[in-house]
Amino acid sequence: MSDKILIAYATKWGTTGSIAKEIAGVFREGGVACDVRPAHEVESIEGYRAVVLGSPVYHGHLLGPAETFRQRHGAALAKVPRALFIVSLTMARPSKPAVEKLIQRTRRFVEEFRPADVGLFAGALDYANLGFFTRTLMKLMHIPQGDFRKSEIVRKWAKDVLPRLTPPTVSPPSLPS
Repeated sequence: MSDKILIAYATKWGTTGSIAKEIAGVFREGGVACDVRPAHEVESIEGYRAVVLGSPVYHGHLLGPAETFRQRHGAALAKVPRALFIVSLTMARPSKPAVEKLIQRTRRFVEEFRPADVGLFAGALDYANLGFFTRTLMKLMHIPQGDFRKSEIVRKWAKDVLPRLTPPTVSPPSLPS
């Protein structure tokens, strides 16, 4: 097994991919090698010491490629430490009821993935990327447009979760001579 961590992500507009790369930067600063790849491109997780999976939430669900990743690699995932990060505009203006709703909507996925930790991060929304119907609906629901990512929150989570993904190796006690 290598010392690398795989950071796989599902994304629609690139925001989750940029957060995955930021997490990788923190891991590398901590001396840990990692690969960052779109979840749909990952053929195998064999050889990785840990896996971090990221996905945005749309309509209350993680993206299909994240679900497919979890199902496809389920047996191998059970053998390595895992972490999950979720990107949602809910975190742009988090309130207790909104965060609880986000947690409830993603609960099944989290329970099946069984991560060591879950990071919840704000994303970004650019109305220019949306079709007329979705853009109109977002405006009617007063969903804010903008980039709400907070690097300091992502970096803190990455620093905090890294030790949970790379447990120290324990050397056998030395015998007296």
